[in-house]
Amino acid sequence: MKDFLFVSWDFSGRGGVKAALAMLRRCDLRHVARQRLDIPLDDDPDLTEEERGNPSPNVPWTTGCDGHVRLTTDDPRLARLLAELERLGIEPFTRVDRVYSKKDLEAPWLRIVGGSMMVGTGNVPGQKWDFSKACRECGAGAIPIAPLAVQGLDRMPKSGWCVTLGGFIVLEARLAAKLADAELTGFSVEPVRKHTSETAHDRYRWLRIPCKWPEPVERPGCRLHGRCEVCRRPQFIAGRDGLFSLHFERPPRDARDFNAWQGSVLPGKRAALATNRPTGDYPELVISQRAYSTLKEAKLRSLRCEPVFFD
Repeated sequence: MKDFLFVSWDFSGRGGVKAALAMLRRCDLRHVARQRLDIPLDDDPDLTEEERGNPSPNVPWTTGCDGHVRLTTDDPRLARLLAELERLGIEPFTRVDRVYSKKDLEAPWLRIVGGSMMVGTGNVPGQKWDFSKACRECGAGAIPIAPLAVQGLDRMPKSGWCVTLGGFIVLEARLAAKLADAELTGFSVEPVRKHTSETAHDRYRWLRIPCKWPEPVERPGCRLHGRCEVCRRPQFIAGRDGLFSLHFERPPRDARDFNAWQGSVLPGKRAALATNRPTGDYPELVISQRAYSTLKEAKLRSLRCEPVFFD
């Protein structure tokens, strides 16, 4: 496991590209940082032949530029860069990125943290919900009724799967069949439809995963933000470093290959557009090492996971 700090800046109106390049040289970062040049490149005589070329036609030619760099948090150049930006009066955008090694990802249980979230589900027009077991206040426990309405189904990634903006796995029927053939447990394969149609789509499916895992425990990377006043379900947020990780006392005895946990949403409520009722927080998806290996063998691009931690 290794932590990185992503730092981006904008030199518009503050000396432009020449000032940015000078700062990078002072920090010994000229050949590390990704620098987008937004002025005619011939205006800077210090650019190498490799750095010269035509700017992107989608980038306006202005007198300023922006750029970014990602360094390990213990890199001594990071402190110099942040000090330089502060001295120049430029407030950077920063984000902590945590990268797990292959060894880390051999953990028995993993949380899915990314997968081409390009399409929307759940909070889309026309989605029908089962509120029979949902909290009347926060909506946790509400279950979408199949077929799952998907907004942006035409933008599905070429890899044939995604974790939607609503926290659900949508994938091609052939991939769903692979998971079923591998005898993985904890899901059912349900139809999906375009949110503008009532007809089930013939190519894609929804991997319905019941939210049955126990409540996480509070840790530095999993802070308790509050509890619903009615059902007492918690909402957890990221740690003070901006990173979120799931912590549990132990795996449940009836754990499956695919699992999910759902909390409440406080203080705001994520409401279903069709009913204007809250539907709880997005589910956290937890998979076994066997499920992870099967997904990797299927060459699902953009699959990103991190270990789930236990006391």
